[in-house]
Amino acid sequence: EPGESLRSLAGARMYLFDTCERLFARRDPVLAQQFREALRAAKDRVSMLDVGEAMLDEVAMTAGAERAASLRERLEQLLPHTAAEQPGPFELTQPADLP
Repeated sequence: EPGESLRSLAGARMYLFDTCERLFARRDPVLAQQFREALRAAKDRVSMLDVGEAMLDEVAMTAGAERAASLRERLEQLLPHTAAEQPGPFELTQPADLP
């Protein structure tokens, strides 16, 4: 799993573009173009993940649920944690032992 410094929305977006090219460009060029346009139009995390989910649903239908699950897992590894997922500044510390 990549370290926190390697997680980014830009990296996740590039992963989705790459997945689109590898899995759809030859088999279904029209669908590939639709996914490319949708990814370009996605300007935030939620809209990008919506496109990614639609793409992975298509992968599940054509290549199987296991393939879609492995791609989804990799995508999740590339995404930065949201503020709700990140520990607070003191959550990882232990209380001091006082005499």
